[in-house]
Amino acid sequence: MINNANQLQIVSEQQHFVFPDFLHNITKVPEGIFRAIVIHTYRIIASDMGRTVVDAQTRTALSKLQVLLLRMEMLWSECLQVSRSSAASRLRVPELHQAVLRYFYSLKQFLKAKEFSACGWDAVRAEVGQIMVFVTRYTDFLAIREMQNI
Repeated sequence: MINNANQLQIVSEQQHFVFPDFLHNITKVPEGIFRAIVIHTYRIIASDMGRTVVDAQTRTALSKLQVLLLRMEMLWSECLQVSRSSAASRLRVPELHQAVLRYFYSLKQFLKAKEFSACGWDAVRAEVGQIMVFVTRYTDFLAIREMQNI
């Protein structure tokens, strides 16, 4: 009973860091935003999660995830350098970038408030899963569009 009450409290507090809705509704996402999302996701996992995990198997899985995120970030950096002249990379939306920064800051603050507990990490893990679905959906769309232009 106490555990259920604690989970309900976590879910209600989790609504403070909901992924910006307008990102789901815009038709053309600046490519630099994806890079920022991947970088901040990597930082949360690398700096905070690694310190709280004691299980060796979980730590190994986290290391692999960190490597994957770092590769994604490098790939986005290369893509952005290659496509500097394209219209998509010229879309600069400072308020969009600031919203993403605020979102990741609120994730980190949530973890600190929960003292990096397992329940807090579970909420953040679920949120990061949604972030990766967003990035995957748009990167797949960009890849399809790129292949059609070839």
